[in-house]
This record gives sequence, structure tokens and C-alpha cells, in this order.
Amino acid sequence: MSRTPLAAALILTSALLAHTAPAALIPVENPGFEERPVEPGEQGGYYVSGPNGEVSGNLKGWLHPQWANVRVELKESGENHVTGGEGRQFLLLYPWVKTKEGQVDGSQVWQILPDTTVQAGTYTLTVSAGYAGKLWHVKADARFSLETSNGDSVSPVFTELAGCTVNLEERWRNNEQPKDTLEDFFLKVEIPAGSPRIGEQLVIRLSSNSNDDTDDNIAFDNVRLDFQPLR
Repeated sequence: MSRTPLAAALILTSALLAHTAPAALIPVENPGFEERPVEPGEQGGYYVSGPNGEVSGNLKGWLHPQWANVRVELKESGENHVTGGEGRQFLLLYPWVKTKEGQVDGSQVWQILPDTTVQAGTYTLTVSAGYAGKLWHVKADARFSLETSNGDSVSPVFTELAGCTVNLEERWRNNEQPKDTLEDFFLKVEIPAGSPRIGEQLVIRLSSNSNDDTDDNIAFDNVRLDFQPLR
């Protein structure tokens, strides 16, 4: 598979990381959204959270707002012919949903990484992303970010470390990434020694960055996170 990475970096210090140790992979639960297989008769996919409250399967390892419009779908089914990423399934975020307050917002999921706290060094979050499904209007953006949580299991507070928004409309119009093709994008975050964020719990968030009801479906797959500590 050809890969056209789009990089976004947040440099939290002007000092270069001249002395680093080898990178280590940080485990992400259900990184390819394969834990719960799509069953025969589910028409190629199932709702994790639907626009009318439909739920036919949970998304192990990931959380979502009550109003999220999220599906897991097969890459090869009656309507789908999606390439890229890993495995047979992918996460589909519908670009807009009506919240209980009647507002329009994008769908999202996040994973709080257990026993993983921010340390000094370089984090690289890599995701496979692209358009998938019916393409009516080419406007939605894919966004992925690294955040921290205050650790409250009842009312957690999330604070973003860094995020990357991929303009899929521009990539599609420039013939850089066809519809139904997932390609790798990455976000690099450097944490200096002595950062006040050290010790906070790490969180990954995937979202369809949207505030319009004419936007399109965003697909995510193969979520990876590695860390290169300072020596």
C-alpha cells in the first residue's frame, strides 16, 4: 500500500532531543476495531452508537459520547470496497449528529490508556484514515489527538496535548487520496524534561471534525502509538 503521511508536530521546548532511547510501542486496545466481528446478516456493519439510539455492539477499549454516530464496518461488503489499514474492519464516524440539545456536532471516540502516564520524550500517534461510504459532499475533516485526563472515572476532564486535522476534501480534490482508501497520518509530540504534563494519564481521541450536516463519513483504522523516552 502506498502511504502518503501528513505530519503535524507540537514542539513543547526549543531544545532538541539529542539523546534519546529506542522507541517502544505503547499498547492500544482494539486498535483495528476487530474485537467484535461483524456478523452475517448485519449488512456489512453494526452501530456502536446510532442517531436514534441504535446499539448492537460495544467498541472494546473505546468510549464515546451518548450522541455519537459511530459504526464498525467491513472493508469488503455489499457497499464497501475499502483498502488500506489492517484487518477486515474499520471504524466509521458519521460527520454530524444532533445532540440532545439539538446542536450539530461531529462524532468521536477516545481511549484512556490504562497505566500509561506522560513521560519526557517523543510520542508518535499514527492512524490510517480516509473517506468511506457514500460521498455526497466532500467537506469533512479527520482529526486525531493526544490528550491527558485528570483520572476522574466519573467526570473526567480532558486536556489536549496536540492534535492534527487532515483536510480530506483538499486531498481528494488534488487527487492525493481516493475515496475508500485509508492512508497513514501521524502526529508527533515532544515532551521536555520538567514539563508540567508529566505524570498525567494519556488519552487518544479520534473524531470527525464537523459542524455541518452535509459533511461526509470518516474512516479510521490501525491506531498505533510509540514513545521514545529521553535518556
